Amino acid sequence: MLVQLPFKPRLFEYESTDSTNERAFAAIADGSASHGDVHIAEHQTAGRGRLGRQWQADEGEGLLFSVVLFPPVNGPKPTELTVATCLALYDMACEFEVPGIRLKWPNDLLSGDSKLCGILLETRGLDEAKPHFVVGVGLNVLQREFPREVTEERSVTSLALQGVRASRKIVFDIIWKKLDNRLRQDAAELFADYTTALALDGEVVLRTSKSEVRGQLVAVESRAGVRIRMGDGQVVETPLEFVRSLSQSARGSC
Repeated sequence: MLVQLPFKPRLFEYESTDSTNERAFAAIADGSASHGDVHIAEHQTAGRGRLGRQWQADEGEGLLFSVVLFPPVNGPKPTELTVATCLALYDMACEFEVPGIRLKWPNDLLSGDSKLCGILLETRGLDEAKPHFVVGVGLNVLQREFPREVTEERSVTSLALQGVRASRKIVFDIIWKKLDNRLRQDAAELFADYTTALALDGEVVLRTSKSEVRGQLVAVESRAGVRIRMGDGQVVETPLEFVRSLSQSARGSC
């Protein structure tokens, strides 16, 4: 088990805030935070995703929240917590029977080729004796349309556009249960399920800052990293921290 969540989290709700991750880190800094606290907002003015990208959601339409995690010393790695969160969102979407649901490396939830949710895990001034993490989630729930600047960057969707009729509270409650379940699993099970949820069949391409590897995805593992079988049968292992992208190759099958 990675870590256990409280049955009912303490909720800190905001009509508008800069970023729920920032509110969570502020609580950690002043000593008022507890494991499993959730900071949730109707609207964010400075929400962000991976690589500093801005996360936008109109007030009252998205589900924007951050969870404070105080895992035990020598507990789960950041990648394991990220994978557990990704799978919890994936499980929620599967329960609602969202079509074409899959994960995109490393932390996006898609329906077909359209982005449904983004996840960002952060830590600051990590003290090995007092590990702490904040995992932020931005999920499109009720949106029926999106700003042009968002759709020009990439295809996006929401649970409502995929036929889901559920309030944000119901969606959050389901996510919380799924997250608790996933955080109770061991890393090997999590990464096996994560590999499946990526839905990468045929040839894939893995890119690092210095190289590119093409072949068939064997597995994504916590210790070995991404394992790819090349055309000559050789299996190449790339540590997770070096992987910049992992996607389906445009060239087709191996």
